[in-house]
Amino acid sequence: MNPDPSIQPATRIREAPDLPATFGIVDLFSGPGGLGEGFASLDLSGHAPFKIGISVEKEASAHRTLTLRAFLRAHQARHGTLPQAFIDFHAGLRTLATAGWRPC
Repeated sequence: MNPDPSIQPATRIREAPDLPATFGIVDLFSGPGGLGEGFASLDLSGHAPFKIGISVEKEASAHRTLTLRAFLRAHQARHGTLPQAFIDFHAGLRTLATAGWRPC
């Protein structure tokens, strides 16, 4: 009896996967983004296999959190660090007013 040719031994799958190196994520009903952040924060020896393409959330405060997180991920990817004003604020070295934030 010949084995099913579509079934590959596990070693064969690991050697030459037919999968993309990066997977895009569509995060529906994402809330403030916890699940998406978990995927986005995965780093395998310098390679991030997941990239959030879009997050969808209708609740305003959760949407603002998603927007901030997307900005921080992009800034960190581009510059290798978080914005200094963000770090200073969370370290208690700046207030919202000294960081340039003005209420609407």
